[in-house]
Amino acid sequence: MRPNTPKTNDNHVVDTLKIRDMEYQRILGKLDHEAGSAPPMVLQQRAQPRYPHAVVFVIQIHHPGGTCVNYVGRTRNISRSGLAFLHGNFLHNGTRCVISLPLREGKWMRITGTIVRCRHVESKVHELGVHFDEPIDLSDVIQAADEPSNTLTLPFGLGRYLKPL
Repeated sequence: MRPNTPKTNDNHVVDTLKIRDMEYQRILGKLDHEAGSAPPMVLQQRAQPRYPHAVVFVIQIHHPGGTCVNYVGRTRNISRSGLAFLHGNFLHNGTRCVISLPLREGKWMRITGTIVRCRHVESKVHELGVHFDEPIDLSDVIQAADEPSNTLTLPFGLGRYLKPL
């Protein structure tokens, strides 16, 4: 089910993190270290296996009041039922979103979902969890992550995003 037609500036994408790749990798390492020290019972409670997945993507957040904003996100991991990503703002649980994940050959997969978790990591960095409305096939998404690039042609006429080095 698609959310109500939002009011949005479709030609604008906001990068709230504005961090370089080296900083992104450091934060991912910190989070992975913390996750490695989680009790085994917590790790076994996952409904779907998670896969490390570090790509830049676009997430359209449907704010209360009907406005929408397109943000650049950076994934941490992905499963058939959701993903974790880093973002520069706090977002409330229950917030609706549309995620555009890069696939191979410049194509994009659009996925609707809901923010189910948001926690402060450090400074302006938050780790968020999204639960997808429908399970996805991970094969194209995982393969696309193996094709690194310094630029990303954004979906739906949003332009290009030059990733910080």
